[in-house]
Amino acid sequence: MTFRSIGEVDRYTRGVCTKYGLNDELCYRVRLVTEELVTNMFKYTEAQQFDLKIHYSKQIEIDLEYLSDSFDLTVKKPDLKNILKIKEGGFGLFLVESMTKTFSYKHQNGKSIYKLTL
Repeated sequence: MTFRSIGEVDRYTRGVCTKYGLNDELCYRVRLVTEELVTNMFKYTEAQQFDLKIHYSKQIEIDLEYLSDSFDLTVKKPDLKNILKIKEGGFGLFLVESMTKTFSYKHQNGKSIYKLTL
């Protein structure tokens, strides 16, 4: 699905929680990691819309894609081993990575592509 705002994402993630009958803790994690990634997109890129898919079978799978030349995480990724030394930026991605089972990112053909499982 294509989205243009955090509000749309919030409604979508709440609907996903209801559709799959997720417990409060898992729903909170889905909403938090999704909103953090979308917030970063709006804050650090020129992207105005994005594709987001959330699927649940044995685990939650989240796919997020958006056009972006300016924010390539593979170039600007913070040193998460020294998280306490980071003064600004990087905490959100640290949080996302710590709340997911798997976290992958690639920047390809002008697109930022995230794949996560919870």
